[in-house]
Amino acid sequence: MILAVASGKGGTGKTTVAVSLARVAAGLPGPPVRLLDCDVEAPNAALFLNPSLDRRRETGLLVPRLDEERCTLCGRCVEVCVTSAWVLAGGRLHLAEDLCSGCGSCVHQCPEKALSDRLRRLGELRAGTAGELAFAEGRLEVGQGRATPIIHELKKWQAEGGERVILDAPPGSSCAVRETLRGADYALLVTEPSPFGLHDLEQVLEVARDLMAIPCGVIVNRSQGRDEAVEEFCRKRDLPVLARIPFRRELAEAYAEGRPLDESFPEIRETWRALLERLESEVSS
Repeated sequence: MILAVASGKGGTGKTTVAVSLARVAAGLPGPPVRLLDCDVEAPNAALFLNPSLDRRRETGLLVPRLDEERCTLCGRCVEVCVTSAWVLAGGRLHLAEDLCSGCGSCVHQCPEKALSDRLRRLGELRAGTAGELAFAEGRLEVGQGRATPIIHELKKWQAEGGERVILDAPPGSSCAVRETLRGADYALLVTEPSPFGLHDLEQVLEVARDLMAIPCGVIVNRSQGRDEAVEEFCRKRDLPVLARIPFRRELAEAYAEGRPLDESFPEIRETWRALLERLESEVSS
């Protein structure tokens, strides 16, 4: 089973839920549990887990390298480039690397074999363990703007059959979120009972359920008990409210100290156990 934890905006408690849920899942009978921090621009799940990270791997995007001695300036690379990364001007070829998608079309179609692949470093992957929990994260290099290839490589690197996997998605509804959600059996959408929270919940719901056909449920963070606006929103969209995390000062203090939710709020453990059982039943049926 693969669960994705997502939110339409940052700061709603997405990582808080993902870490706590993974910790509880790791203590239950069944297959091993792996948590992947796919929020590669700001990975912070490790702050709550203090994992031992003993494996690292450079990752990036394959972009073309030009051998000017073999190049005849035929312009075939310019013709096949769908992102207009190649420009032929002033009797020379120029590559705008930030536009290159790494598709490899120019390399494969160059008649003179003047192009070859090289790795453009975008970031790093790290993996290890936190107790019984397997953990891995991706980190985008400062100044780089392509999170999606790192998320793709992180999921590919850590793919092992038969595991229970929890994906901590980036906030929002961007391409990076879609890459994280791809292949998930269920999406847990974390929101807060505020106008901003509901607006952004609608955005990520459109991506997860309407575009990608992934079953979804809602977890309300900072709940004050009734959450009428959230309830109404979910009722109109036939969206189940699966759990609530109360709005308490002591939980905020525990978060600031880097303590996981299930440690500072032990009552949530039974909620997570019941939720995991429910989702495993729904996914397998």
